[in-house]
Parts: sequence; C-alpha cells; structure tokens
Amino acid sequence: MIGREDIHPLAVNFKKLRKYNFQRAGIDEILFFEWLIVKQKSFGDQNEFFYQTNRVIKEIGIKRSRLETIKSKFLDYGLIIENKGPLNTTHYLVTIDFIGNYVQDHILPEYQEVYLGQVRTINFKGRGNLSEIDVEETLILINDLNSIYNDERRMFNKINGEAQSLDIKLDYNDKTIYQCNLLRERYDEQTIFRVFEIFVEFLLEEKDSTTHLLNNFSSYDNHLNGFPVFSRYNRIYSQSVTPF
Repeated sequence: MIGREDIHPLAVNFKKLRKYNFQRAGIDEILFFEWLIVKQKSFGDQNEFFYQTNRVIKEIGIKRSRLETIKSKFLDYGLIIENKGPLNTTHYLVTIDFIGNYVQDHILPEYQEVYLGQVRTINFKGRGNLSEIDVEETLILINDLNSIYNDERRMFNKINGEAQSLDIKLDYNDKTIYQCNLLRERYDEQTIFRVFEIFVEFLLEEKDSTTHLLNNFSSYDNHLNGFPVFSRYNRIYSQSVTPF
C-alpha cells in the first residue's frame, strides 16, 4: 500500500537528473553517488558508515563488477573506503571534498554552486526532538541489547565448538537512538529483548553478524508506520511461544 505522502510514485526526478553531465557519468554511477550522500547524511557528516556489498547491490541494483569499477573511480575523487573489523566490513567516509571534486567534473557548471550548497545543508532525521531523558533511557536499552548480542555470541560459539572471542561493541549513531526510542515507545522492554535474541540467533547462523545490526534491527518505515525487520522477528517469536 502506498502511503498518503507518496503521491508521485516514480523513482526518478528527471528535472534534477538533467543537472548531471551524462558524457562523464552513467545512471548507475549517479545512483551510487547520491546513495553515498544519503547514507553519509543519515549517519552524520563526520562519522564513517559501514555497509556490506551485498546490501548495496540489493538496495540500488548495481552489479557487483560495475559497483567495484565505480568505487575505484570514486577513490580517485577522494572517497574514503576501508575494509576493517572482525568481519572485514566495508567502511565509507563521504567527505565534502569528495563531493566537491565529483561535482566539479560531473554536474553542469551552471548548477554546481547551488548543488553543493544544498548538499551541505541536507539533514535527515537524527535524534529528532528527543528529551535528555528519552536519550538516556534509549542508550540504556542499546547497552542492554549490546550485552544480549555478546551473550548470544558466546553461547553460539560454545555450542558450535568455536573459539571464544572478545566482546564486540555494537556501533550506534543518532539514527539508531531515534529509531530505538520509537521502538521503546511502542513495545515493552522484555519483548524487545526476546525479539532481539531471535534476530541475533538468525544472524549468527547466517554468519552475518555485522556491527551495524542495531540500525537494521530498529529500522523504521515512515509509510508503513512500523518496524519491518523487528516485526518479522516478532512474528517468529510469537509463533515460538504459541502453545500447541
């Protein structure tokens, strides 16, 4: 069902697309460039963000080989990419220098100044207007979820005869706090804990225990006015406790 705010369902704004120099960039490259800007703004201008390549491919529909080619080009323009962490996750940092360098060569001259000015001031939802108490209580919830994650990880390693490893500190940012606060307002704490346990169990079985999982777990869909990932695992949890 399309939300009321989505009165124009088409994905592409052709008027805005005309700002680009198509002799220098294809649609897939432009799509990845703007995807990087959106993600960077969502995580905060000074923060690295991390994404699995498979998720990038799924979200924007670029083939892996083409994505790697574009990433190599973007490195020349100043995009910072680094694979690190226990799972060798790809980390990105989209600086204003990278954006400026790319814009200079790929946006038509008459649009460049306005484009850069608008990109600098883009602001997606972070913590919103949360009170200090909301933030404090949500951070306690995040800390509890982090403990649950490490407990589940230790148990998984023990059952599967794998070596124990150091605890992982799950990353979070303003977006995480905003989403987890919404989750906390809608569900009681124990339900969140039980659903998160099942969520982590599935991720561990799939060998997909990335450190950015809190944002995924608490992801909020404005149009659905709900939490698609949480709801999926909540259904699994409900089925597991339903008596026969």
